[in-house]
Amino acid sequence: MKHLIMALTGLFLVTSAYTQTCDLTLISQTPPATTEDDHSFVVEFVNAENCGCNEFTQYDGNTCDGNGSSSVNNNENVSHLVFGIHYVNEITGLDLGENTDCTSTTFHPGWSYTNVTNWGGWETGDVVTININPPFAWECILATPLEGYCWEVVIWQINLSQTAGYDDFPDNGWTVGNSFNQIAVLSAAEGEIFDIGDIPEYLNYGGYVLDWDKVLNLYGEGTYQFVVFDTVNPLLSYPFRLKTSNCNSMNGTSKIEVIQRGLYANYNYKKQEGNIKTFDVQSIDWFDSIRLNAKIVPTELTQEIESIKYANDREETFFNQGFQNYDFNVFECDYELFKRFLHFATKGKDIRISNYNLDAETELIGVNVVATGESESSKFPKNKLLYQISIKFKDEFLDKYRAC
Repeated sequence: MKHLIMALTGLFLVTSAYTQTCDLTLISQTPPATTEDDHSFVVEFVNAENCGCNEFTQYDGNTCDGNGSSSVNNNENVSHLVFGIHYVNEITGLDLGENTDCTSTTFHPGWSYTNVTNWGGWETGDVVTININPPFAWECILATPLEGYCWEVVIWQINLSQTAGYDDFPDNGWTVGNSFNQIAVLSAAEGEIFDIGDIPEYLNYGGYVLDWDKVLNLYGEGTYQFVVFDTVNPLLSYPFRLKTSNCNSMNGTSKIEVIQRGLYANYNYKKQEGNIKTFDVQSIDWFDSIRLNAKIVPTELTQEIESIKYANDREETFFNQGFQNYDFNVFECDYELFKRFLHFATKGKDIRISNYNLDAETELIGVNVVATGESESSKFPKNKLLYQISIKFKDEFLDKYRAC
């Protein structure tokens, strides 16, 4: 969101997963040539200790110590693994979150699982190839691609100790859509800090302006997320793909820049949760921008023409209200991003749009526009969670001309 009372802000980069003691890496999963053969999973057991029930797997309230299973209570090595497969959005990294024709699971819709047991146990340092014939749902998922989604195969459970879920390890596991490592607690090195009390009009607000040029120079290209920590509700951003700016990397994208100024309703407000109802930026200019996989297309050129003929037969023609209309076409986004775009990006004080597509009909860089209030959306036929949207804008400054 645009203004938050912050305790700590962290920046995360997609890298290999981080764990405290038990540390396994799924190196690869290779499907067979035919569905009759086994799938090969290559796993490296970087650290095979403390993978069962212990203080680490119980830190969030999980109670596994009463379970009599030998695998659950095994902290010496790894004797049982569960692998999972699901669809993830290729842009946001988020789970599909619903069953398809291939799956019918109740608690984890859209997933399929397979498992293996090794009573002798895999030890620290082992790199092994595990051959498994998974169930039909697994084969069906691999045989049924969804537009805009990738397959993700994960180690779902180790020693039956605790199922990895979307509420577990939110800062550094595959559960955030990709494996993110914290690379920085944001400081002046990555942007500009506004401590609580720094903004005269809002003495109880704090903020941070991230400078992506600095992030690129410090940490390089990659996919980044930032998180705002407090003791109750940490907020995690969308993943941002950071690349060196050039014609090729910007091709296929469009950008919108906006100054937020006003009183914004929180469209996620829930009375029972007691969260913030409105966001007050009436006394400050808060800059925001986003680049999307999108294309801006000039559409109708509107002109109002008025002719006046006077008593002396003199005529004047007034060309009033001349403006260009634009369609801001976003190729793919989820519903949450669609709402944020409509809620924040189209209601700003100053809106500028830029089109960086190499096949653009005309150059559109930093054009001042206003939203018309019109938008269109459609869902992907094979994926009801993804949208293609079109937001309509028009020139902010009108073309007026008088001909005598």
